[in-house]
Amino acid sequence: MSAHEACWHLHAEPFAPGEARHQVVEHLTRWGYQLEPAIDEALRLVTSELVTNAVVHAGKGKITVTLRAEGPEVYVEVQDGSMNEPCVHRSADDEENGRGLFLVEMLSSSWGSEPVHDGKKVWALMPLTGQLDKAASRPLLGDLARMVCLGRLFLLVCLLPVA
Repeated sequence: MSAHEACWHLHAEPFAPGEARHQVVEHLTRWGYQLEPAIDEALRLVTSELVTNAVVHAGKGKITVTLRAEGPEVYVEVQDGSMNEPCVHRSADDEENGRGLFLVEMLSSSWGSEPVHDGKKVWALMPLTGQLDKAASRPLLGDLARMVCLGRLFLLVCLLPVA
């Protein structure tokens, strides 16, 4: 397949991650990519985490999402107005947040961030075909997503007041 690129702007609002996920899938479908379920799920999760970080850490303002697909890989980039560099940290079991970039690191072929003149861009390179490169040595994506959801659910149940 030939190279394709799309770029769009979102407001740093709570709906932005969902809109970005929708746009990524819509563009790839329009460009003729048919994603395997695990790849589709990983791409949506990575996109969501990159945009969520921009919403949380950049405050109000504009977020720019760039999607570039060529051959078997897709590059997802999120640019925001914050100069703070992202970092991966291991969250404690009882922490509600802090797992986003850990998930990006686990699911992407590579990822990084770079300063730009009015903020930073954070990007991830994802496979569009075949298996996730790191899947053999890590839990399957569905299992990972379930573990994250169950962890948050467990935390919620533990924090509920006892009547």
